[in-house]
Amino acid sequence: MKIKTGVFMLLFACSWATFAQSRVSISGLVGYTLQNNLYFDNSYYGYIEDCAQYGGVLEFMLRPTVSMGVSYMHMDTRTPIYDSYRDQVNSGGYDATALNYLMFEGTKYFGIGGALSGITPYAGIGVGMSTINVKNGDSYTKFAWDGKLGIKIRLTRNISVLGQMLVQSIVQGVGGSMYVGTGGAGVAISTYSSVYQFSFGGGLSLNL
Repeated sequence: MKIKTGVFMLLFACSWATFAQSRVSISGLVGYTLQNNLYFDNSYYGYIEDCAQYGGVLEFMLRPTVSMGVSYMHMDTRTPIYDSYRDQVNSGGYDATALNYLMFEGTKYFGIGGALSGITPYAGIGVGMSTINVKNGDSYTKFAWDGKLGIKIRLTRNISVLGQMLVQSIVQGVGGSMYVGTGGAGVAISTYSSVYQFSFGGGLSLNL
């Protein structure tokens, strides 16, 4: 994990140097992520429960309608997992899970003229990594991607409010073996299905 984190930090530093002369935008976001299913290949199944998420985006405006940047989103949730007899194997608080997404984003803005010139729809896509931290289990780092649709409404010259819909995907979920704490010996499960999380939210954006 340290190697992967170091690579992403190096890429971020290179991006910063490349876009240092670009106009910068910083956005703070809060949202709500819907529940989604987990499917395992050894008769286990479970859920990532719905929860709040929060984070931010640092954007470099390459052109008035195009930006590149980096985003970070965090959520604290629960991932109850059940065996084929519908008994939860990680009860007693051992289903507590923290998810983090660190992404490099590209965003396209679509200007509206006339009386609606202060309203700016946008669409974007990102690639990066997700870390999954399971209470009394293991931590995993996986490739991830996201896609977003949203709208910015300008309040002042430098401040806007925004609302967006977001899909985040952890490719091949855990992939291979995953250790789940049970308060006892624990259990190892495996999966090859990807994770898809859908959320909606909003926030404030500041142009520097």
